Amino acid sequence: MHEDTTPENSLALFASRLSERQKAALPYLLKAGPITERARQAGVHRDTIYRWMRDDAFRRTLDELKEQVFRLAESEIQSMAYEATSVIYEAMQDDNPSTRLRAAQTILKFAHDAGYGRDLARRIENTIDAMGLRDS
Repeated sequence: MHEDTTPENSLALFASRLSERQKAALPYLLKAGPITERARQAGVHRDTIYRWMRDDAFRRTLDELKEQVFRLAESEIQSMAYEATSVIYEAMQDDNPSTRLRAAQTILKFAHDAGYGRDLARRIENTIDAMGLRDS
């Protein structure tokens, strides 16, 4: 028989091995910040959290939850990036040349930061040369 190893089933399997107190502490441990503060918010001592972290089921449940939170955040960022791209595109169509320039600069900076800069600079130089726009 084939065992289903989807993240949701792995999470359910590990979580089923946790106490109610451990399950209640998990949301607090997903937050950023010092472990002492997160333990206090969860209503347990930090030494208890450290002891739980040595438990395979607890640690794997927490790791899987962190991965799910990361995937959700990544999906949200991708959605916002799509919306931001639409806004920049609209700005590039604006009647005001300054607005168009700022939008173009934003896109060029993004392209550079994303690693497209080296190739983009070479292509711009080639285009300038091909159009005969270079000052002598």
